[in-house]
Amino acid sequence: MNERTRLFASCALTIIAACGLWAMCASAAERPIGSAMPSFSLSSADGKTVSSDGLADKHAVVVVFMDNHCTYCAAYQSRLIALQNTYGPKDVQFVLVNPNLPVDSAAEMKAHAAKAGYPFPYLIDATQGVAKAFGATRTPEVFVFAADHKLIYRGQIDDNTEEKMAHRSDLKLALDAALKGTPKAIEHPITNPFGCTIKWRQ
Repeated sequence: MNERTRLFASCALTIIAACGLWAMCASAAERPIGSAMPSFSLSSADGKTVSSDGLADKHAVVVVFMDNHCTYCAAYQSRLIALQNTYGPKDVQFVLVNPNLPVDSAAEMKAHAAKAGYPFPYLIDATQGVAKAFGATRTPEVFVFAADHKLIYRGQIDDNTEEKMAHRSDLKLALDAALKGTPKAIEHPITNPFGCTIKWRQ
């Protein structure tokens, strides 16, 4: 390979990498801040139906895309439970949505939720339609909606999978802003979620 060919290959790789980064950023911003919560009605792992309309009276709603097998989800599970227990009495409702079926069956989801002691519904997105409507790309990925069901934050739960190493709890900051009625005070309303990619079916 001569010098000119090497230079061309290097430039091509740079362009491809830049396009990949642009696509990732575009995906992360797909559902803009201020947009309405997509309507949904899903069955939970324990057989109940949960809908967006049924959450209309909540001061804030947190929709979290999760699954059973992702190690990132396992790392954040206890933090999500703690946040629901802290903010639940303040009229905040967490809802977990699993788009990775049939990898996680309904029976496995039910057993997983029971073992973990989930204080929130664990919903089955069998068609992946809800994940697509939200513009979700990873598990875990959170979407926080204020009382008017308008999006005020989307992205990561905090900035480190190791709880003791986390410096900024983005989800907690968003919830505090929602309860104070100051969503515009959120310094980072969109963050890049890190976790397992959602396994899209063809």
